[in-house]
Amino acid sequence: MTFFEEFIKVNNCDLSFESILEQRTEDVRLRIIVNKSDNPTDLLVYSQPDSKIETLQIDFENYVTYSVIYDDYTIWDNSEV
Repeated sequence: MTFFEEFIKVNNCDLSFESILEQRTEDVRLRIIVNKSDNPTDLLVYSQPDSKIETLQIDFENYVTYSVIYDDYTIWDNSEV
């Protein structure tokens, strides 16, 4: 079973994006790193010693293109323009 097959079976957990790298080596062209936890709070403060975070690395030998969209959630204030 490949890592990707194992990865898509992951459920009942939360993921947070950590980084994306273009390695440009012979074996890896694109690397995506995410953090996984059963407790979403751990993902917010995972530098704490007692947090239970598993870091997952996904390597792609080839790719055509990728796109990253930055999402930020804030409380809307109608008085601001």
